[in-house]
Amino acid sequence: MQREQVQRLLAVCASNCAATYLLDGEGMDPQNALRHAEAAELFDKSYIKGYYRQARAHEILGNIDKAVAVLERARACPDIADKSGLEAQLGELQEKKVSKE
Repeated sequence: MQREQVQRLLAVCASNCAATYLLDGEGMDPQNALRHAEAAELFDKSYIKGYYRQARAHEILGNIDKAVAVLERARACPDIADKSGLEAQLGELQEKKVSKE
């Protein structure tokens, strides 16, 4: 297996782990989700789910500005080919930010 494939696999695993910590219920732990999602980005900057899960964790923690910053970073990443969902997600976060002000 090539290094890039291993990095992608590690990113997927870390991102999936983050997803489990974002599930509603007793085991929800956005702090741990954030830690794993940040690791996913470090392993593979082109794996967009790592960014989405970071943003969701920040949103749950009440850090809308940080959630927006994560998605802006993803939008600026040249290695991410399909960015179609980013605009919608950014729009939703911006609306939440405005409604809190």
